[in-house]
Amino acid sequence: MGQYAQVHRTFTQEDVNLFGRLSGDMNPVHFPPLPITTLSSQTISPTTTTTTSNNDEKLPIVHGILLSSLFSNIFGNLIPGAIYRHQSLKFHHAVRVNEDVVGRVVVTKLRQINRKGRGSGGGVLCVCDTSVIKMGVVAQTFDNTTHDSNSNNPNDKGSNEEEKAEIACISGDAQVWLPDLQLVYECREKGK
Repeated sequence: MGQYAQVHRTFTQEDVNLFGRLSGDMNPVHFPPLPITTLSSQTISPTTTTTTSNNDEKLPIVHGILLSSLFSNIFGNLIPGAIYRHQSLKFHHAVRVNEDVVGRVVVTKLRQINRKGRGSGGGVLCVCDTSVIKMGVVAQTFDNTTHDSNSNNPNDKGSNEEEKAEIACISGDAQVWLPDLQLVYECREKGK
């Protein structure tokens, strides 16, 4: 228990556009706004891309379910043959296009499954905590005093140092069936 795997990823607007087309989720929060002059002559489409300013707050939000696909990435690539049984998700903070994120899976329980007579054999049920995190500014320090990072107070002067920390974007748990115990051992050996 306690073993973990993680994957780093940055989702681009092209990734979000493709997921929007595949899933049918065309919520405007996932796509850049079109200039007003083009709204009457264009249909909003997930293939439309425009550039936005450097202000990250204006960048579109990555679909939460697209972010959660990082867990499937980990299970499918780390343990080929693994089959999803359950996934719960809780969304805490939005992730914007071009933000770096880390998907993490931590093993909390392994349970041997014997299914004699059911035609599917046995295997191992792997229970995991899952999370997607990003690094973010949680506070800025001015003259050794910590203030909210969104402070616009003109009296805040002096050194300006950002304090960064992990920000939980998604948390949850998953259950994955590993149909072949030998597969588990082979994956452990590869990881050593």
